[in-house]
Amino acid sequence: MLDPPVAELLVILAEDDLGARGTLEREYRLLQSGSPRVLVIQRPASNLAPVSRLPGVLTATEKEVPEAILRTLGATERQWISAWFFRKLRKQRLGEGLSWDSPGFLPPGQPLP
Repeated sequence: MLDPPVAELLVILAEDDLGARGTLEREYRLLQSGSPRVLVIQRPASNLAPVSRLPGVLTATEKEVPEAILRTLGATERQWISAWFFRKLRKQRLGEGLSWDSPGFLPPGQPLP
């Protein structure tokens, strides 16, 4: 039997309600923490209740954080959020998907010309 699909959500808590973190940790799996109020949780498909409606949660998103909420965060928290979104982008690598002996590429272990 296959495991149900899961989603990662970036959650930002209200600054004055850090008790919401305990609720999230009981209800969901905490994957990462950028600060006491910036978290990434794993939400199983079986639990589709809107995380953003929980008390103390400013936003819960997979896509982008509203600008008004970003302005409430410190520089380190904003940078952490940018890095989290950046890691999800598809990367283009030279030779991605090609065989090791494709024209223009050297086999592994060969000295450079």
